[in-house]
Amino acid sequence: MNVDSKEKHPGPTNKTAELVVTIGVWVGLLGLPFGLVVTGSQLLLSPKGWPDIGIALTLFFGATLMLSIWKFK
Repeated sequence: MNVDSKEKHPGPTNKTAELVVTIGVWVGLLGLPFGLVVTGSQLLLSPKGWPDIGIALTLFFGATLMLSIWKFK
């Protein structure tokens, strides 16, 4: 019996989880600036209104990024 065979083949890895985390990190990193731009444009175009959509987008993308980093850790 070959003893070194276990070192060469550590077993299956969970590629799906790694893919989900990678997608979550990229969505969060690319979406946060988008949410901030939407918030800024809503503040500039409508100073009396509250930028609900921009804040919601920023929180959503920020939460996606933080959860993905937390799961990656």
